[in-house]
Amino acid sequence: MRSLDPPDFYDEDYASRGVTNMMVPVDFWETSRPKPGFKTVVGFVDVGLVGLIATKHMIEELGLEPIGGIDAPSELPLTPIRDGVVQYPIGLYYKHPWLVISPEVPLPATLIYPIASAILDYVERRGTSEIISLTGLASLQRIKKEPSTFWIVNDPDLFEEETMRKIARVGEPLKDGVLYGPTAVLLKLARGRGIPGVTVLAEAFPDFPDPGAAAKVLDALSKIYDVEINTQKLIEDSERIKARLQEMANRAKEVIQERPRSMMYA
Repeated sequence: MRSLDPPDFYDEDYASRGVTNMMVPVDFWETSRPKPGFKTVVGFVDVGLVGLIATKHMIEELGLEPIGGIDAPSELPLTPIRDGVVQYPIGLYYKHPWLVISPEVPLPATLIYPIASAILDYVERRGTSEIISLTGLASLQRIKKEPSTFWIVNDPDLFEEETMRKIARVGEPLKDGVLYGPTAVLLKLARGRGIPGVTVLAEAFPDFPDPGAAAKVLDALSKIYDVEINTQKLIEDSERIKARLQEMANRAKEVIQERPRSMMYA
């Protein structure tokens, strides 16, 4: 693996714009570089693990290859392991025109800005055309209904009109509110750099993995960018999880009903 040397990753032009990551050293490794014009897809560890599940499924379905990774050794004293092999905390996967950035671990609050900024440094230098974030929106009604899909863009004027029309057709715009975390920082920073940024959200279980919500955001991505991603496996996984959660809820209800009233209090 080859580490990006400092002159290629940080220069005076970036410093003059106030875009630096010197507060927390962030390391990038590459075995190859994406061709300019690629689309960047990011899925952080978030509500329902929607971003993580969606990006992993996209990597598998589209046959993306690992081309490197991202780490912040001083802030992430850990190493993800899969099948006995060390992984990067954040993996880079590529097959033109897709670069998928898929973290293996949740980001601590102190790393959200440095990592988001470093990702944008990297993809901007390599020539990305846009940033697409896939994430979940916590819903207490999720077990009773199919997830709805929403979207946010960082600036409509940065997108082609046809792309905005496609985005508008995949769901509803997320109305007034506040977006927190790495996705929010990524969208804000991309806007400041003039990079089109869109986030696709699906309602998801707040505390359980939700493959069904991941399927929804991938279906939306497919419609916007005319790419075929089979999500049938995610839908089947979702049905199994919903059945299990419903079974747990029914069992809990039975236990409460069977409990002697003397054990209950107001």
